[in-house]
Amino acid sequence: MDFYLSKFKLSGNLNKIKAMIIGHLSGYGDKKYPQDNRDITDIILELTKGYNFPIIKTQTFGHEIAKFYTYPIGIVANLDTGYQTLTFDESSVK
Repeated sequence: MDFYLSKFKLSGNLNKIKAMIIGHLSGYGDKKYPQDNRDITDIILELTKGYNFPIIKTQTFGHEIAKFYTYPIGIVANLDTGYQTLTFDESSVK
């Protein structure tokens, strides 16, 4: 996971986002080198240090979730970390 997020950062994508939502992750650990595994929260906080956008972690979407939400990509949304809400400001279906 560290590799993919580092690649995401190096590609300049962290400069383009307004917020980050981390969902449930399963099986992201390094199976070949388990001693190198780090908590996802530590990896994200390290890679986003110096950026100024909100980050939340939720278990309502992600991998291997029985009851999950689908979040649209590319529409205007409002993330309020104080009230812990995410609202979509436009329709995700055109």
